[in-house]
Formats: sequence, structure tokens, C-alpha cells
Amino acid sequence: MLVHKVLHSLLSSAAILTVVTVICFIIVSCNNSRDNSSHDTHTTVQNGRQQYLNGDYTSALTTLQSALPDTAFMDTDDYINTYYYIGNIHFAYGDFMSAARHYEKAYRRAVSAQREKAEIRMLINLALSSCHTGNRDKALYYGRLLTDMKAKDRDSQRYFTLLLKGYIGLMFDNPSQGVADMMKTIQFVDSAGMEQRLKLSPASALCEHYENIGMLDSALSYLAVYDSLAVLHNLSNLVVDTRRAYMRLYTKAGNMEHALKYQEEYFHLQDSLMNPEGYMSIRSSFQQEQQRESEERIASLRLTVTTQQVLIVTIVIALLAIGGFIFIRNKYLIANRQLFRRNREIVRLEQSTRSEVTVSPKSTAVPETETTASVITADRELYQRILDYMDSGQPYCNPDFSLSVLAGAVESNTKYVSQAINEFSGGNFRNFLNGYRVREARRRLIDVAAYGHLTIQSVAESVGFTSASVFNTAFRKFTGMTPSLYQKMARQEGKKEC
Repeated sequence: MLVHKVLHSLLSSAAILTVVTVICFIIVSCNNSRDNSSHDTHTTVQNGRQQYLNGDYTSALTTLQSALPDTAFMDTDDYINTYYYIGNIHFAYGDFMSAARHYEKAYRRAVSAQREKAEIRMLINLALSSCHTGNRDKALYYGRLLTDMKAKDRDSQRYFTLLLKGYIGLMFDNPSQGVADMMKTIQFVDSAGMEQRLKLSPASALCEHYENIGMLDSALSYLAVYDSLAVLHNLSNLVVDTRRAYMRLYTKAGNMEHALKYQEEYFHLQDSLMNPEGYMSIRSSFQQEQQRESEERIASLRLTVTTQQVLIVTIVIALLAIGGFIFIRNKYLIANRQLFRRNREIVRLEQSTRSEVTVSPKSTAVPETETTASVITADRELYQRILDYMDSGQPYCNPDFSLSVLAGAVESNTKYVSQAINEFSGGNFRNFLNGYRVREARRRLIDVAAYGHLTIQSVAESVGFTSASVFNTAFRKFTGMTPSLYQKMARQEGKKEC
């Protein structure tokens, strides 16, 4: 035994040393590959970002989506920017649900990496996406997160808080208050000395609001602000939006000359810059393309793995699997041993003394009256006679023992006996009977000296069971273990005691 323990200890130490060495080797080998992949994905993200800023949304979407399978190799900023710009592209095309899914991923990474500016930006985008999908509660939720932030950039936090209040007011609660908040937002940009492009969102929202209520002059006034800023900052998707708004407003105003002019500009820009058909094609084929590229990448990586690396990985997996199996097996054995010992202790207590049983009903369907009290008392007395009979001479071990036999023994009828058992034991006659039989079987299986030579089937039949499957099910229900495992552990414990 001592030699066995020493060899086991040496083998464990050698295995641990081998695992650590192999893991270190794999980490070193992977670092070079990871560095190269990180550089490549960074270049891809930067290219996609530049295409987005140039207004080439379909190309940007294709480029940025091609980087998604490599998110594991991305640094934090590339990860955030990838999902942010893809979200913006979906937002520009009116696919607010897809935009929100991408903003959510960027937001979670920004929070974990403590990127305050990105966190603020994602929260407002998530809130606005919720507004556009009509989800007021979610918009308010993101607004609370934004307001509760301990931000260093208080101006940005204040600006976006005002902007969101304005949107929620215009879309859900109080349009007049929303207008006031949007105007405050525009004034705050000037008073805080912030970038003028931040007036784009409130100006666009006010233009749309005034158009909806028929105040076309006010709508055109804010549209002019919106348009000039979009052109100044070369924001292609917003320029397309302004042309469409001009087309609508002049049509409503009856100025068909201007309406046709902006209609022509809108369709030209829509086809050349936004390319909605290209967007839909890219969006619908992305999942299939992503799967194909992933499969090709996996195949390429497999080709670069050397025979030695494959062997090392196999060894590591085998060692870990063996270690995991041993660990789980030991935990399983310990748990079963503890369960067995608890059952054995219960058997010993049952043999040494009979626990005092307080016979009380498990439930009362109606308030107790004088009549029901007398019925309960009669049932309690009957149940006590049942317990006394069951504890005398083990009648339940007879395979022919039945409810009618029990009723005759306690001088009652089957209806009252069944009712008393249901009321006071919490189960039916079958469960009640199986409980007695299993307790006796449990006692006999532990008594290795007297019953150790018997099979499980024989023990089951000796306590009244006629079906092995019924016995196995009942035994496991009452003890938490199978009869065979219980008998095996009883025999092991018996050898230790000897």
C-alpha cells in the first residue's frame, strides 16, 4: 500500500509537470499567431471605419462584418468600433433591432474596459434605437443608466441626457415638453462650447415633429440647420435624409418645382451612396458567408498545426480527461459514501428505538368544527392502530399483503384505512407499504453477516416485493441510492470494520 501511494504521488507530480510544460509551450506558440491575427484585424477595422466615414456604407458593412469572426483577437477599441459602426449602418437603413444588438455588444465591452466615452455613446444609441422601435420602457432604462453614470465628461453626459429627454417627450409623453428639451439641447451645445455637429440630432427631430403637426415653415427652418451641418461634415446618409425631407415638405407645401428638384437629388444619392439593394444583399448573405469563412479559416489553421503540436495537445487533453474523470469519480464516491452512512445511521436508530410519532393530519381542507374534529380524532386513532400493527411481526413482508388485509387486521374497512393513511402519512397506501418494505430491505442489506449471501432479487422478495423493477424504483426513491450500490458499499464497510 505504501509503495502504491508513493508511485501514485510521483505519477501525479510528473503529470502536473508535463501539463504545465505543454501549456506553456502552447501559449508561447499561440502568442505569435495571435499577434499576427490582431494586426490583421486592426487593419480590417480601420479600413471599414474609413469606408464608413467616406459614406461607402455597403463596403464598410462588408469589411467590418468580415472582422467579426476574429473578435477574439481584437483589442478593446477595435472591438467597440466594429460593433459601433456596424450598428450605425443598420441604424442608417432603419434596421433598429439589428443596430441595438450590435450596440449592446459594444456597450458591454465598453463597461468592462471602463471606456467612458464609448459607454455614453452606446447608451444614447441604445436608447434612441428603443425609441424608434416604440419601446419606451427600454429607452427610459438606458436613460437611467446614462444619468446615473459617474462620468468625467459631464458636458457629454448632460447633452445626451437632454437629447434623450427630448426624444422621449416627442415620441411618447409630451410633445411640447419634448420640443422644449430639444431646444435646450441646441442651446446647451453653444453654451458648453461643444461641436456644432451635435445640433444635427435635435434639429432633425424638431424638423420631423413640426412636419407631423403641419407647421411646415418651422420644419423647413430646422431642416436648413440639419442640412447645412450634414453637408459641412460630409455625412452622406444624413444628406440623403435631408433631400428626402425637402422632397416631402415642398410636396406638402405645394411647391412642386422644389419638390421635383429634391426628389431627383434624393433618388440619385439614394442609389449612389446608400445602395439599399446592396445593403439587403449583404445583410441576408452575411450569416452564410460568415459560416463559410469560418470553416475555411479552421481548415487553414489545421493545415498549419505540426504533428508534434497535435501530439502534445492530445496528451494534454488525455491527462486532463483522466484527471477530470478521477476527480468526478472521487466526488461521486464520496457523495455516495456519505449518503450510505446516513442511511446506515437511520437503520441503527430504528433498531435501537422507535421514534415517537406525532399523528397529525397533513392538511385540512375545511375549518375544523366539532364534527370534523371528531372525524379527525377517529382517523388519528385508526392510523395509530395501523402503525402498531405494521410494527408488529413485519406483516408487510408477505407479498400478498394488501389494503384489505390491513383493514381486516385493524378491524376497519378499506375506505377508512385508505383515508387515514392518505391523511396522516401524506401518501397513498402503495407508498406507505413500500416505505416499510424498503426500510426493512435497507436494514437487511446492511446486515452482511445474516443477509450478505443473498442477491438483490432475493432481498426484494424477502420483504414482499414481487417485481425487481418496482423494488429498485422504490428503494432509490426512499434512500437516494440503487439497491446494488447500497449492498456493495455495505459489504465494503463490513470488510473495513473487520
